Amino acid sequence: MNRRNFCKALAAVAAMAATAPASAAVMTGNCGCRCRLTVVRRMWAEDLQARYLDDPEAGPCPLLNQGQSWLIDGPVDGNMPPKGMCGRAWAAIAPRLAEAAGCAATADGGPRLLSCGDPTRAVIFRVDYDRV
Repeated sequence: MNRRNFCKALAAVAAMAATAPASAAVMTGNCGCRCRLTVVRRMWAEDLQARYLDDPEAGPCPLLNQGQSWLIDGPVDGNMPPKGMCGRAWAAIAPRLAEAAGCAATADGGPRLLSCGDPTRAVIFRVDYDRV
C-alpha cells in the first residue's frame, strides 16, 4: 500500500471512530458465565481528603456498603450499572468484568478483586464467577 492510500485509509478509520455513537462502546458478551459482585472493603484516605478535596470531611464512599452484592447475569453493559451501584464505580469495573466474561476469571478459576477509581474513597469488590 502506498503512502497516499495508507493516509486515506487511516483518515477513514479515524472518521468512523469519531462518528461512532456512544453506545458502540458498550461491552457485551457473556459465554454462559455469570458472576456475583460483592463489596468487600471500603477504604478511606482521611489525610488525602483533608488535603485535596473541597469537602475535607467527606468520609468513605456514601453510596456503597460492605457486604452489598449484585448478581450480574447476562451481557455486561458499561453504561447501565445494576440498581444501587455507584455509576462511577461501575464505569471503572465494567470493562474488566466484560474482559472476564470470556470465562477467564483467574488461572485457578477463583474469585477476582476489582476496585473503583476513587483515590480517596476506594471500594474493593470481589467477583465470584459461576459457570453455567
